[in-house]
Amino acid sequence: MKKNNREIGLGIAIIIFTAFMVLSILASGGAEYYIKLLIISAAILAIAVVHMRNLIKKRKDIKSGILVEDEFTEMATLYAGQKAFMGSMYMWLFIYIYNSRVGNADELLGFGILGSALIYGIYLWHYKSIGKFDEK
Repeated sequence: MKKNNREIGLGIAIIIFTAFMVLSILASGGAEYYIKLLIISAAILAIAVVHMRNLIKKRKDIKSGILVEDEFTEMATLYAGQKAFMGSMYMWLFIYIYNSRVGNADELLGFGILGSALIYGIYLWHYKSIGKFDEK
């Protein structure tokens, strides 16, 4: 149960930090920032909803006596992290090669960070949906 409380605290801290970043973007002004603000706000809301849904599910599982995390979930996280690391290395190489053709390096950095997270999420979803690992 203490681990679950840490997850709640971590989720709240991430949401507060992200909200602070959104407010700093808003304070810098400009019409193009409102589009970015809308996208960031939608991402914050989606993350908060998914995080709270997962926490509510975990609490229900704990109350009913079901294992919250089994060995397969831990292994799926490990394998997804391993594959995502290699995938993100290739993505960063691609970004480095085409860095001179794109004018704004800040957007490429944001694309790289979100791309790495997306690669990890796709691998994790893949392993959990098929229920096995490709141990080659």
